Amino acid sequence: MLFILDKRYQTVGTMSNDIPRGCPYFTDIHHESLDNYMLLFDFETFADHPTASLIEVEGGILYQNDDGKHQLFKVKEIQDTHSDGQLVRRVYCENVAISELIGAIVRPVTFTSQNMEQIGTYILAHTGWEIGECEYYGVRDIEFKDHITALQALHQAVSEFGMEIEYEVIFNGTRVSKRLIHIRNQRGEVTKKIFSYGKDLIQVERTEDSREVVTALIGVGKGDNQGNLLTIVNYDGSAYLDKGYFQVDDYIYSDEAFQRYNMNGRHIFGIFKDDKATNKRELLDNTLARLKEISKPRFTYKLSVTLLEKLTGYEHEKVRLGDTVIVKDETFKPVLILEARVIELKRSKTDPTTDEVTLGDFIPIVFTENDYINKVQQTLFEKEKQWDSAYKLAEGTKEELDQVKNDIVYKVELHSSNGIVFRNGIIDSTLTARVYKGKSEITNSLAFDAFIWKKFDKNGILDVDWTNSHKGFGKQIKVTESDIVTKATFTCDVEASKIL
Repeated sequence: MLFILDKRYQTVGTMSNDIPRGCPYFTDIHHESLDNYMLLFDFETFADHPTASLIEVEGGILYQNDDGKHQLFKVKEIQDTHSDGQLVRRVYCENVAISELIGAIVRPVTFTSQNMEQIGTYILAHTGWEIGECEYYGVRDIEFKDHITALQALHQAVSEFGMEIEYEVIFNGTRVSKRLIHIRNQRGEVTKKIFSYGKDLIQVERTEDSREVVTALIGVGKGDNQGNLLTIVNYDGSAYLDKGYFQVDDYIYSDEAFQRYNMNGRHIFGIFKDDKATNKRELLDNTLARLKEISKPRFTYKLSVTLLEKLTGYEHEKVRLGDTVIVKDETFKPVLILEARVIELKRSKTDPTTDEVTLGDFIPIVFTENDYINKVQQTLFEKEKQWDSAYKLAEGTKEELDQVKNDIVYKVELHSSNGIVFRNGIIDSTLTARVYKGKSEITNSLAFDAFIWKKFDKNGILDVDWTNSHKGFGKQIKVTESDIVTKATFTCDVEASKIL
Protein backbone atom coordinates (compact mmCIF):
# COMPACT_ATOMS: atom_id res chain seq x y z
CA MET A 1 0.00 0.00 0.00
CA LEU A 2 1.09 3.56 -0.79
CA PHE A 3 -0.05 6.57 1.22
CA ILE A 4 -0.74 9.83 -0.61
CA LEU A 5 0.19 12.98 1.35
CA ASP A 6 -0.57 16.62 0.61
CA LYS A 7 2.03 19.42 0.57
CA ARG A 8 1.85 19.63 4.38
CA TYR A 9 2.47 15.86 4.51
CA GLN A 10 -0.96 15.01 5.88
CA THR A 11 -2.49 11.75 4.62
CA VAL A 12 -5.23 12.34 2.03
CA GLY A 13 -5.53 8.93 0.35
CA THR A 14 -4.15 5.45 -0.25
CA MET A 15 -3.32 3.26 -3.23
CA SER A 16 -3.55 -0.52 -3.16
CA ASN A 17 -3.78 -3.44 -5.55
CA ASP A 18 -5.48 -5.62 -2.92
CA ILE A 19 -8.59 -3.52 -2.20
CA PRO A 20 -11.57 -4.01 -4.55
CA ARG A 21 -12.16 -0.83 -6.60
CA GLY A 22 -9.21 0.81 -4.84
CA CYS A 23 -6.74 2.94 -6.74
CA PRO A 24 -4.13 0.54 -8.18
CA TYR A 25 -0.51 1.28 -9.01
CA PHE A 26 1.83 -0.60 -11.33
CA THR A 27 5.19 -0.50 -13.20
CA ASP A 28 6.70 0.81 -9.95
CA ILE A 29 10.47 1.18 -9.44
CA HIS A 30 12.08 1.80 -6.05
CA HIS A 31 15.68 2.82 -6.78
CA GLU A 32 18.30 3.07 -4.03
CA SER A 33 22.07 3.44 -4.32
CA LEU A 34 25.09 3.90 -2.06
CA ASP A 35 26.40 6.46 -4.55
CA ASN A 36 25.46 9.77 -2.88
CA TYR A 37 22.69 7.77 -1.15
CA MET A 38 20.30 8.27 -4.06
CA LEU A 39 16.70 7.30 -3.28
CA LEU A 40 14.00 7.51 -5.97
CA PHE A 41 10.52 6.07 -6.54
CA ASP A 42 8.44 6.03 -9.75
CA PHE A 43 5.09 4.41 -10.46
CA GLU A 44 2.01 4.51 -12.68
CA THR A 45 -1.71 4.58 -11.96
CA PHE A 46 -4.95 5.27 -13.83
CA ALA A 47 -5.27 9.05 -14.13
CA ASP A 48 -9.08 8.92 -14.27
CA HIS A 49 -9.40 7.14 -10.92
CA PRO A 50 -10.77 9.61 -8.32
CA THR A 51 -7.90 8.92 -5.91
CA ALA A 52 -5.27 9.73 -8.55
CA SER A 53 -6.37 13.39 -8.49
CA LEU A 54 -5.02 13.62 -4.92
CA ILE A 55 -1.46 13.15 -6.19
CA GLU A 56 0.13 16.58 -6.69
CA VAL A 57 3.56 17.96 -7.51
CA GLU A 58 5.41 18.80 -4.25
CA GLY A 59 3.02 16.50 -2.40
CA GLY A 60 4.22 13.31 -0.73
CA ILE A 61 4.18 9.53 -1.24
CA LEU A 62 4.84 7.25 1.73
CA TYR A 63 6.47 3.94 0.84
CA GLN A 64 7.13 0.89 3.05
CA ASN A 65 10.24 -1.08 2.08
CA ASP A 66 10.79 -4.84 2.32
CA ASP A 67 11.96 -4.53 5.95
CA GLY A 68 8.83 -2.67 7.07
CA LYS A 69 10.53 0.75 7.27
CA HIS A 70 8.78 3.81 5.87
CA GLN A 71 10.42 6.21 3.43
CA LEU A 72 8.98 9.59 2.47
CA PHE A 73 9.15 10.81 -1.12
CA LYS A 74 8.27 14.17 -2.66
CA VAL A 75 6.45 14.18 -6.01
CA LYS A 76 8.60 16.11 -8.48
CA GLU A 77 6.93 15.35 -11.83
CA ILE A 78 3.63 13.98 -13.14
CA GLN A 79 3.04 12.79 -16.71
CA ASP A 80 -0.41 11.86 -18.08
CA THR A 81 -0.51 9.69 -21.22
CA HIS A 82 -3.58 8.62 -23.24
CA SER A 83 -2.88 5.25 -24.91
CA ASP A 84 -4.92 2.15 -25.87
CA GLY A 85 -8.07 3.78 -24.58
CA GLN A 86 -6.64 4.37 -21.10
CA LEU A 87 -5.36 7.51 -19.38
CA VAL A 88 -2.23 6.56 -17.42
CA ARG A 89 -0.44 8.80 -14.94
CA ARG A 90 3.30 8.32 -14.30
CA VAL A 91 4.59 9.84 -11.07
CA TYR A 92 8.28 10.62 -10.43
CA CYS A 93 9.40 11.06 -6.82
CA GLU A 94 12.66 11.74 -4.95
CA ASN A 95 13.72 11.39 -1.34
CA VAL A 96 12.10 14.31 0.51
CA ALA A 97 15.32 14.79 2.50
CA ILE A 98 17.10 16.08 -0.61
CA SER A 99 15.15 19.32 -0.93
CA GLU A 100 14.86 19.79 2.84
CA LEU A 101 18.61 19.40 3.48
CA ILE A 102 19.54 21.49 0.44
CA GLY A 103 17.33 24.25 1.81
CA ALA A 104 19.39 24.54 5.03
CA ILE A 105 22.83 26.20 5.15
CA VAL A 106 25.77 25.26 7.39
CA ARG A 107 28.15 28.15 7.99
CA PRO A 108 31.96 27.74 8.27
CA VAL A 109 32.82 25.84 11.45
CA THR A 110 35.54 23.57 12.85
CA PHE A 111 34.90 20.46 14.98
CA THR A 112 37.73 19.15 17.15
CA SER A 113 37.70 15.57 18.47
CA GLN A 114 33.95 15.15 17.85
CA ASN A 115 32.11 11.93 17.01
CA MET A 116 29.71 11.50 14.10
CA GLU A 117 26.58 11.81 16.22
CA GLN A 118 27.71 15.16 17.66
CA ILE A 119 28.60 16.57 14.25
CA GLY A 120 25.46 15.15 12.62
CA THR A 121 23.23 16.68 15.28
CA TYR A 122 24.77 20.10 14.61
CA ILE A 123 24.30 19.75 10.84
CA LEU A 124 20.62 18.74 11.11
CA ALA A 125 19.70 21.28 13.78
CA HIS A 126 17.37 23.37 11.57
CA THR A 127 16.31 20.85 8.92
CA GLY A 128 13.40 18.95 10.50
CA TRP A 129 15.54 15.80 10.47
CA GLU A 130 17.35 14.18 13.39
CA ILE A 131 19.99 11.53 13.95
CA GLY A 132 18.47 8.08 14.48
CA GLU A 133 20.76 5.13 15.09
CA CYS A 134 24.38 6.27 14.97
CA GLU A 135 27.12 3.72 15.50
CA TYR A 136 30.28 4.92 17.21
CA TYR A 137 33.29 5.14 14.91
CA GLY A 138 35.77 7.21 16.88
CA VAL A 139 36.31 10.98 16.76
CA ARG A 140 37.58 13.29 14.02
CA ASP A 141 38.64 16.87 13.40
CA ILE A 142 36.40 18.20 10.61
CA GLU A 143 36.30 21.67 9.09
CA PHE A 144 33.61 23.21 6.88
CA LYS A 145 35.54 26.02 5.21
CA ASP A 146 32.71 27.56 3.21
CA HIS A 147 28.97 28.11 3.41
CA ILE A 148 27.52 24.77 2.27
CA THR A 149 24.15 23.04 2.33
CA ALA A 150 23.26 20.67 5.13
CA LEU A 151 23.25 17.85 2.56
CA GLN A 152 26.82 18.66 1.47
CA ALA A 153 27.95 18.94 5.10
CA LEU A 154 26.36 15.61 6.00
CA HIS A 155 27.96 13.84 3.03
CA GLN A 156 31.36 15.35 3.81
CA ALA A 157 31.24 14.33 7.47
CA VAL A 158 30.01 10.80 6.70
CA SER A 159 32.72 10.41 4.05
CA GLU A 160 35.52 11.53 6.40
CA PHE A 161 34.31 9.08 9.06
CA GLY A 162 33.97 6.33 6.44
CA MET A 163 30.33 5.68 7.36
CA GLU A 164 27.06 5.30 5.43
CA ILE A 165 23.53 6.78 5.55
CA GLU A 166 20.02 5.33 5.68
CA TYR A 167 16.82 7.43 5.62
CA GLU A 168 13.63 6.52 7.49
CA VAL A 169 10.47 8.25 8.70
CA ILE A 170 8.15 7.24 11.53
CA PHE A 171 4.50 7.13 10.42
CA ASN A 172 1.65 6.96 12.94
CA GLY A 173 -1.11 6.16 10.45
CA THR A 174 -2.12 9.70 9.54
CA ARG A 175 1.06 11.76 9.51
CA VAL A 176 4.84 11.57 9.66
CA SER A 177 5.92 12.15 13.26
CA LYS A 178 9.72 11.84 12.87
CA ARG A 179 12.33 12.12 10.15
CA LEU A 180 15.41 10.02 10.95
CA ILE A 181 18.85 9.64 9.39
CA HIS A 182 20.63 6.50 10.55
CA ILE A 183 24.42 6.58 10.25
CA ARG A 184 26.12 3.18 10.17
CA ASN A 185 29.68 1.97 9.92
CA GLN A 186 28.47 -0.02 6.92
CA ARG A 187 24.99 -0.65 5.56
CA GLY A 188 23.79 -4.18 4.95
CA GLU A 189 25.06 -7.41 6.40
CA VAL A 190 27.85 -9.83 5.59
CA THR A 191 25.45 -12.50 4.37
CA LYS A 192 27.87 -14.28 2.00
CA LYS A 193 24.79 -15.07 -0.11
CA ILE A 194 26.13 -16.81 -3.24
CA PHE A 195 25.22 -15.61 -6.73
CA SER A 196 26.18 -18.61 -8.84
CA TYR A 197 26.24 -18.99 -12.61
CA GLY A 198 23.34 -21.11 -13.82
CA LYS A 199 21.05 -20.02 -10.97
CA ASP A 200 20.84 -16.27 -10.33
CA LEU A 201 24.10 -15.13 -11.96
CA ILE A 202 23.13 -14.51 -15.59
CA GLN A 203 26.27 -13.07 -17.15
CA VAL A 204 29.87 -12.38 -16.07
CA GLU A 205 32.40 -10.21 -17.87
CA ARG A 206 35.94 -9.90 -16.51
CA THR A 207 38.40 -7.39 -18.02
CA GLU A 208 42.14 -7.42 -17.27
CA ASP A 209 43.81 -4.06 -18.07
CA SER A 210 47.59 -3.53 -17.73
CA ARG A 211 47.78 -0.13 -19.46
CA GLU A 212 48.37 1.75 -16.18
CA VAL A 213 50.79 -0.75 -14.61
CA VAL A 214 54.05 0.69 -13.23
CA THR A 215 56.93 -1.11 -11.54
CA ALA A 216 58.38 1.93 -9.72
CA LEU A 217 56.75 5.03 -8.27
CA ILE A 218 58.20 8.45 -7.45
CA GLY A 219 56.42 10.12 -4.55
CA VAL A 220 56.13 13.93 -4.58
CA GLY A 221 54.53 15.95 -1.78
CA LYS A 222 53.63 19.61 -1.30
CA GLY A 223 56.33 22.30 -1.35
CA ASP A 224 57.60 24.22 1.66
CA ASN A 225 57.81 28.01 2.06
CA GLN A 226 60.80 28.10 -0.29
CA GLY A 227 59.05 26.02 -2.93
CA ASN A 228 61.06 22.84 -2.30
CA LEU A 229 58.91 19.77 -2.98
CA LEU A 230 58.69 17.01 -0.39
CA THR A 231 60.38 13.76 -1.55
CA ILE A 232 61.92 10.68 0.09
CA VAL A 233 65.46 11.51 -1.07
CA ASN A 234 68.01 11.17 1.78
CA TYR A 235 65.46 9.24 3.86
CA ASP A 236 66.04 5.58 4.68
CA GLY A 237 62.59 4.02 4.76
CA SER A 238 63.64 0.41 4.13
CA ALA A 239 62.51 -0.67 7.63
CA TYR A 240 58.93 0.47 6.81
CA LEU A 241 58.58 -1.28 3.44
CA ASP A 242 56.82 -4.60 2.99
CA LYS A 243 58.65 -7.67 1.72
CA GLY A 244 59.39 -7.40 -2.00
CA TYR A 245 59.40 -3.56 -2.06
CA PHE A 246 62.61 -1.50 -2.16
CA GLN A 247 63.60 2.17 -2.03
CA VAL A 248 66.11 3.80 -4.38
CA ASP A 249 66.70 7.56 -4.13
CA ASP A 250 63.28 9.21 -4.61
CA TYR A 251 61.29 6.15 -5.69
CA ILE A 252 59.98 2.79 -4.46
CA TYR A 253 59.79 -0.28 -6.68
CA SER A 254 58.12 -3.69 -6.59
CA ASP A 255 60.47 -6.58 -7.39
CA GLU A 256 57.59 -8.85 -8.42
CA ALA A 257 56.18 -6.21 -10.78
CA PHE A 258 59.63 -5.59 -12.26
CA GLN A 259 60.15 -9.31 -12.98
CA ARG A 260 56.78 -9.50 -14.74
CA TYR A 261 56.44 -6.21 -16.58
CA ASN A 262 59.90 -4.59 -17.05
CA MET A 263 60.71 -3.13 -20.45
CA ASN A 264 63.92 -4.77 -21.57
CA GLY A 265 65.33 -4.61 -18.06
CA ARG A 266 64.10 -1.06 -17.36
CA HIS A 267 61.51 0.07 -14.84
CA ILE A 268 58.14 1.45 -15.86
CA PHE A 269 57.99 4.65 -13.79
CA GLY A 270 55.02 6.56 -12.46
CA ILE A 271 54.63 9.76 -10.40
CA PHE A 272 52.44 9.96 -7.31
CA LYS A 273 51.48 13.48 -6.23
CA ASP A 274 50.53 13.44 -2.55
CA ASP A 275 48.71 16.50 -1.20
CA LYS A 276 48.20 15.02 2.27
CA ALA A 277 51.68 13.95 3.43
CA THR A 278 53.33 16.38 5.86
CA ASN A 279 56.65 14.52 6.27
CA LYS A 280 58.88 11.95 4.52
CA ARG A 281 57.51 8.98 6.49
CA GLU A 282 53.91 9.78 5.52
CA LEU A 283 54.99 10.28 1.90
CA LEU A 284 56.76 6.91 1.95
CA ASP A 285 53.69 5.12 3.38
CA ASN A 286 51.29 6.77 0.91
CA THR A 287 53.55 6.10 -2.08
CA LEU A 288 53.88 2.44 -1.07
CA ALA A 289 50.10 2.09 -0.74
CA ARG A 290 49.58 3.61 -4.19
CA LEU A 291 52.28 1.40 -5.76
CA LYS A 292 50.54 -1.71 -4.42
CA GLU A 293 47.41 -0.65 -6.31
CA ILE A 294 49.02 0.10 -9.69
CA SER A 295 51.88 -2.43 -9.86
CA LYS A 296 49.51 -5.12 -11.12
CA PRO A 297 46.81 -5.22 -13.83
CA ARG A 298 43.45 -3.79 -12.92
CA PHE A 299 40.54 -6.22 -13.05
CA THR A 300 37.02 -4.93 -13.60
CA TYR A 301 33.83 -6.98 -13.54
CA LYS A 302 30.42 -6.53 -15.08
CA LEU A 303 27.69 -8.82 -13.82
CA SER A 304 24.06 -9.44 -14.56
CA VAL A 305 22.14 -11.10 -11.72
CA THR A 306 18.53 -11.71 -10.81
CA LEU A 307 16.86 -11.51 -7.39
CA LEU A 308 15.06 -14.65 -6.24
CA GLU A 309 13.83 -13.61 -2.77
CA LYS A 310 10.29 -12.64 -3.80
CA LEU A 311 10.07 -15.15 -6.64
CA THR A 312 10.95 -18.14 -4.45
CA GLY A 313 9.96 -16.88 -0.99
CA TYR A 314 13.24 -18.22 0.43
CA GLU A 315 14.72 -16.20 3.31
CA HIS A 316 18.30 -17.13 2.36
CA GLU A 317 17.86 -15.40 -1.02
CA LYS A 318 17.29 -12.03 0.73
CA VAL A 319 19.40 -9.17 -0.65
CA ARG A 320 19.62 -5.66 0.83
CA LEU A 321 21.57 -2.55 -0.07
CA GLY A 322 25.11 -2.73 1.29
CA ASP A 323 25.12 -6.52 1.78
CA THR A 324 28.40 -8.36 1.27
CA VAL A 325 27.84 -11.34 -1.04
CA ILE A 326 29.78 -13.95 -3.00
CA VAL A 327 29.88 -14.31 -6.80
CA LYS A 328 30.85 -17.73 -8.16
CA ASP A 329 31.32 -18.88 -11.75
CA GLU A 330 32.80 -22.36 -12.14
CA THR A 331 33.00 -22.04 -15.93
CA PHE A 332 36.08 -19.80 -15.52
CA LYS A 333 39.47 -21.51 -15.29
CA PRO A 334 40.49 -21.19 -12.54
CA VAL A 335 37.10 -20.89 -10.87
CA LEU A 336 36.06 -17.25 -10.44
CA ILE A 337 35.09 -16.43 -6.86
CA LEU A 338 34.54 -12.80 -5.83
CA GLU A 339 33.45 -11.02 -2.70
CA ALA A 340 31.28 -8.02 -3.58
CA ARG A 341 28.88 -5.48 -2.10
CA VAL A 342 25.37 -4.60 -3.21
CA ILE A 343 25.81 -0.95 -4.20
CA GLU A 344 22.52 -0.37 -6.02
CA LEU A 345 19.03 -1.91 -5.98
CA LYS A 346 15.96 -1.46 -8.15
CA ARG A 347 12.80 -3.19 -6.90
CA SER A 348 9.17 -3.46 -7.92
CA LYS A 349 6.37 -4.47 -5.57
CA THR A 350 4.01 -5.28 -8.45
CA ASP A 351 6.46 -7.12 -10.73
CA PRO A 352 9.47 -8.67 -8.90
CA THR A 353 10.70 -10.16 -12.19
CA THR A 354 12.03 -6.67 -13.08
CA ASP A 355 14.15 -6.33 -9.91
CA GLU A 356 17.77 -5.41 -10.56
CA VAL A 357 20.92 -5.41 -8.42
CA THR A 358 24.30 -3.80 -9.07
CA LEU A 359 27.39 -5.20 -7.38
CA GLY A 360 30.68 -3.39 -6.75
CA ASP A 361 33.75 -3.26 -4.50
CA PHE A 362 34.92 -6.59 -5.91
CA ILE A 363 37.60 -8.53 -4.05
CA PRO A 364 38.84 -11.70 -5.79
CA ILE A 365 39.05 -14.73 -3.49
CA VAL A 366 42.06 -16.76 -4.56
CA PHE A 367 42.93 -20.29 -3.40
CA THR A 368 46.34 -21.67 -4.29
CA GLU A 369 46.52 -25.34 -5.26
CA ASN A 370 48.27 -26.27 -2.00
CA ASP A 371 45.70 -24.36 0.06
CA TYR A 372 42.92 -26.21 -1.71
CA ILE A 373 44.53 -29.65 -1.33
CA ASN A 374 45.27 -29.09 2.37
CA LYS A 375 41.72 -27.93 2.98
CA VAL A 376 40.23 -30.95 1.23
CA GLN A 377 42.55 -33.37 3.06
CA GLN A 378 41.65 -31.85 6.43
CA THR A 379 37.94 -32.07 5.63
CA LEU A 380 38.27 -35.69 4.57
CA PHE A 381 40.13 -36.56 7.76
CA GLU A 382 37.59 -34.85 10.02
CA LYS A 383 34.47 -36.10 8.26
CA GLU A 384 35.45 -39.63 7.22
CA LYS A 385 33.53 -41.42 9.97
CA GLN A 386 30.42 -39.26 9.57
CA TRP A 387 30.40 -39.78 5.82
CA ASP A 388 30.79 -43.56 6.20
CA SER A 389 27.75 -43.60 8.48
CA ALA A 390 25.79 -41.31 6.19
CA TYR A 391 26.58 -43.45 3.16
CA LYS A 392 25.35 -46.62 4.84
CA LEU A 393 22.21 -44.85 6.02
CA ALA A 394 21.56 -43.42 2.55
CA GLU A 395 22.03 -46.81 0.89
CA GLY A 396 19.53 -48.36 3.28
CA THR A 397 16.87 -45.72 2.79
CA LYS A 398 17.15 -44.73 -0.86
CA GLU A 399 13.82 -46.29 -1.84
CA GLU A 400 12.04 -44.58 1.06
CA LEU A 401 13.52 -41.21 0.10
CA ASP A 402 12.42 -41.60 -3.51
CA GLN A 403 8.92 -42.40 -2.34
CA VAL A 404 8.84 -39.27 -0.14
CA LYS A 405 9.91 -37.09 -3.08
CA ASN A 406 7.08 -38.49 -5.20
CA ASP A 407 4.57 -37.88 -2.42
CA ILE A 408 5.37 -34.24 -1.56
CA VAL A 409 5.91 -32.62 -4.97
CA TYR A 410 2.76 -30.99 -6.37
CA LYS A 411 2.45 -29.61 -9.89
CA VAL A 412 -0.34 -27.75 -11.73
CA GLU A 413 -0.53 -27.70 -15.55
CA LEU A 414 -2.88 -25.46 -17.53
CA HIS A 415 -4.10 -26.53 -20.97
CA SER A 416 -6.07 -24.51 -23.55
CA SER A 417 -8.35 -26.26 -26.04
CA ASN A 418 -7.76 -23.58 -28.70
CA GLY A 419 -4.20 -22.37 -28.16
CA ILE A 420 -3.02 -19.33 -26.23
CA VAL A 421 -2.86 -16.67 -29.00
CA PHE A 422 -6.12 -15.39 -30.58
CA ARG A 423 -6.53 -13.16 -33.65
CA ASN A 424 -9.30 -11.16 -35.35
CA GLY A 425 -11.26 -10.92 -32.08
CA ILE A 426 -12.23 -14.61 -32.24
CA ILE A 427 -11.76 -15.95 -28.71
CA ASP A 428 -13.28 -19.26 -27.71
CA SER A 429 -11.33 -21.71 -25.57
CA THR A 430 -11.67 -24.02 -22.60
CA LEU A 431 -8.96 -23.84 -19.94
CA THR A 432 -8.30 -27.04 -18.01
CA ALA A 433 -6.17 -27.45 -14.88
CA ARG A 434 -4.42 -30.75 -14.23
CA VAL A 435 -2.95 -31.42 -10.79
CA TYR A 436 -0.18 -33.91 -10.03
CA LYS A 437 1.11 -35.23 -6.72
CA GLY A 438 4.50 -36.61 -7.54
CA LYS A 439 3.95 -38.64 -10.71
CA SER A 440 0.25 -39.33 -10.07
CA GLU A 441 -2.53 -37.10 -11.41
CA ILE A 442 -5.05 -36.25 -8.66
CA THR A 443 -7.23 -33.74 -10.58
CA ASN A 444 -10.48 -35.72 -10.36
CA SER A 445 -10.06 -36.37 -6.63
CA LEU A 446 -10.24 -32.64 -5.78
CA ALA A 447 -13.39 -30.72 -4.86
CA PHE A 448 -14.72 -28.04 -7.26
CA ASP A 449 -13.84 -25.22 -4.84
CA ALA A 450 -10.23 -26.44 -4.64
CA PHE A 451 -9.61 -24.70 -7.98
CA ILE A 452 -9.18 -20.92 -7.64
CA TRP A 453 -9.22 -19.24 -11.06
CA LYS A 454 -7.86 -15.69 -11.36
CA LYS A 455 -7.73 -13.12 -14.13
CA PHE A 456 -5.18 -10.28 -14.43
CA ASP A 457 -5.57 -7.40 -16.90
CA LYS A 458 -2.88 -6.08 -19.27
CA ASN A 459 -1.29 -4.09 -16.41
CA GLY A 460 -1.06 -7.13 -14.12
CA ILE A 461 -3.96 -5.94 -11.91
CA LEU A 462 -6.21 -8.64 -10.45
CA ASP A 463 -9.79 -8.48 -11.82
CA VAL A 464 -11.61 -9.05 -8.52
CA ASP A 465 -15.13 -9.17 -10.00
CA TRP A 466 -14.19 -11.81 -12.61
CA THR A 467 -12.27 -13.86 -10.05
CA ASN A 468 -15.15 -13.87 -7.56
CA SER A 469 -17.67 -14.82 -10.25
CA HIS A 470 -15.62 -17.89 -11.23
CA LYS A 471 -15.39 -19.53 -7.83
CA GLY A 472 -16.44 -23.19 -7.61
CA PHE A 473 -16.11 -23.84 -11.36
CA GLY A 474 -13.82 -26.79 -10.81
CA LYS A 475 -11.01 -27.83 -13.09
CA GLN A 476 -12.39 -26.14 -16.26
CA ILE A 477 -13.52 -22.66 -17.30
CA LYS A 478 -14.70 -21.20 -20.60
CA VAL A 479 -12.92 -18.08 -21.95
CA THR A 480 -14.68 -15.95 -24.57
CA GLU A 481 -14.26 -12.53 -26.18
CA SER A 482 -16.13 -10.85 -23.32
CA ASP A 483 -13.45 -12.01 -20.84
CA ILE A 484 -10.56 -10.18 -22.54
CA VAL A 485 -9.95 -6.46 -23.19
CA THR A 486 -6.70 -5.98 -25.19
CA LYS A 487 -4.82 -8.54 -23.07
CA ALA A 488 -5.43 -10.79 -20.04
CA THR A 489 -3.60 -13.46 -18.07
CA PHE A 490 -5.41 -16.40 -16.45
CA THR A 491 -4.02 -18.48 -13.58
CA CYS A 492 -5.28 -21.28 -11.37
CA ASP A 493 -4.28 -21.87 -7.76
CA VAL A 494 -5.12 -25.22 -6.19
CA GLU A 495 -5.84 -26.07 -2.56
CA ALA A 496 -4.58 -29.65 -2.56
CA SER A 497 -6.06 -30.34 0.89
CA LYS A 498 -9.64 -30.23 -0.49
CA ILE A 499 -9.88 -33.90 -1.49
CA LEU A 500 -13.28 -35.52 -2.13
